Amino acid sequence: MHNTNKFIRIFKIIHSRFEGFNGSFFVSLGGVRDVDGNTYISAELNPGDNDDTLRFVNNDVQSMQVEQTKITLQTISNIDRTNIDGVTEWEAGASATAPADPVNDPPVLIYYQDRVYSVDTTGTFDASTPPTHTTGTATNGNVDLTYVRSIYGSLTYTGTDLNLTLDEINLNTNGLRVSADTTTSANLITEAPEFVIGFTSTDDPLLKLSSSGSLSINNGFGGTESYTQVLDYELKQFDLKDTRVFSAVGSIDTSVGNAVNLIIAEYNNTTSTLPLHSGKLMIEIVDDSATPRRQYSEISFPILLQLPLMESLQIYHKEYPIKPP
Repeated sequence: MHNTNKFIRIFKIIHSRFEGFNGSFFVSLGGVRDVDGNTYISAELNPGDNDDTLRFVNNDVQSMQVEQTKITLQTISNIDRTNIDGVTEWEAGASATAPADPVNDPPVLIYYQDRVYSVDTTGTFDASTPPTHTTGTATNGNVDLTYVRSIYGSLTYTGTDLNLTLDEINLNTNGLRVSADTTTSANLITEAPEFVIGFTSTDDPLLKLSSSGSLSINNGFGGTESYTQVLDYELKQFDLKDTRVFSAVGSIDTSVGNAVNLIIAEYNNTTSTLPLHSGKLMIEIVDDSATPRRQYSEISFPILLQLPLMESLQIYHKEYPIKPP
């Protein structure tokens, strides 16, 4: 044992290590270890192993280890990158001082959990209840606090390739899920109502997929957004800026009738009118007899304007047998 006026050093046999008394506690000499010895960093598993591995132990549980080429997280399941430099943690009943000149002086910032606030008035924080708001201004104790941002900051990775071996990447709780398997498929899935693909530094959107199953194009790309639906999931309608294509399929059972209703245009049920489009109607009928035949009809019509529809029709008709496969 070595004794000085300010420090006592002993060898503690039970732990096989030197400890020193700093005036309040006996602390480990050499390495990084807390007072009760259950949180520390080990440079080798056993003395003399020379395995060149740092092991991080928290409360007697190994949480992480670092090798020369690998980091292994064992009990760590959350990684936070925070940006709270110059930000003070909220403390119940503590005093807070607002900037003397709110316009020219830098703001005074405090944080609680994952939220950062600006101190707008001088006073004392609540004695027990922390701030919880995530927008606007609210009073805590007698101090006005304005929500500024979250505590989290950006993280930059600089390298060549980043190879991930995992089942799925999930952004913002199903905002976007990415998964891939070379033996099955690659998937992009979202619970958002729209999936937008854009370009340029101003984030101009170009394509939009909706949860209703449609694909739209922003024909105001680079300016004011203006979307035109191009396709729907049923593949019965195809739209361009000046052209529109509809399709429909139906069956006729001639034993019970000789007609079928198909919607092939944007008929307005309220005004009982067809849209003012020039167009071409193509009809193909195939029978299922022993010697099936295919009937093809084509009807062209100009913009309807004030002319009756039947007076504007040009009809082409052709019938031919179906060739066997």
